[in-house]
Amino acid sequence: MVIPFVIACGDCFFCRMQQYAACENTNAGKGAALNKKQIPAPAALFGYSHLYGGVPGGQAEYVRVPKGNVGPV
Repeated sequence: MVIPFVIACGDCFFCRMQQYAACENTNAGKGAALNKKQIPAPAALFGYSHLYGGVPGGQAEYVRVPKGNVGPV
């Protein structure tokens, strides 16, 4: 099984257009506040800082996959 680093909800406008890296719903944390210039926050990513959701990395034998019905192959 392959799990991409991008975490996508599958329901927002960008996910329906298959642009998962621009998902509007998975990165709503404090670090995602880039809206000083009306720049939307990027999707959450596994193993990156709070700017990208602060989700722990996925380099392990067992991984919890949030929103796992979108993305894994």
